[in-house]
Amino acid sequence: MRNLIRQILKEELESIKGTPIYHFTTVDNALKILKSNELIGTLPSGEYLSLDKRLAKTKHQMSISFTRDKNFKGDQSLAGQSKQPLDVILVLDRNKLKTRYRLEPFNYNSIDNEDLYKMKNKELEERVLNQKIYPVSNYLIDIIYKGNNLEIKEMLEKYKP
Repeated sequence: MRNLIRQILKEELESIKGTPIYHFTTVDNALKILKSNELIGTLPSGEYLSLDKRLAKTKHQMSISFTRDKNFKGDQSLAGQSKQPLDVILVLDRNKLKTRYRLEPFNYNSIDNEDLYKMKNKELEERVLNQKIYPVSNYLIDIIYKGNNLEIKEMLEKYKP
């Protein structure tokens, strides 16, 4: 069963058109995002903001994280520390998103050196320094569900573009 799910996921990822960027999230968060049609940024702790000076200087001190890696494993990031699995992948069109929001390459391992924010390196993460992306449906290319709950799959299907 697990191999079948992997194969289906691989086929779905390979069929995506445009310039995809991926936001991994939990089922609960995905449903909130899709129902409200807005992707809300996260507000980090004061300790994190003391290290991430670029984010600390922004108006809302919030950011929305993405990856360009379609094979990303959700447990490889801070988001992966969630108690729920990151079973939903919201796929957004990066080029369309850039028409309204500024995306920047970001390396979470280098938040103590402001010059590294601007460096183009092998880091596959990007972020939008903003409070929210609205309406997220304008940028949505696909929704991929990695779980096997048919009821959840049907709920998510209603929001697919």
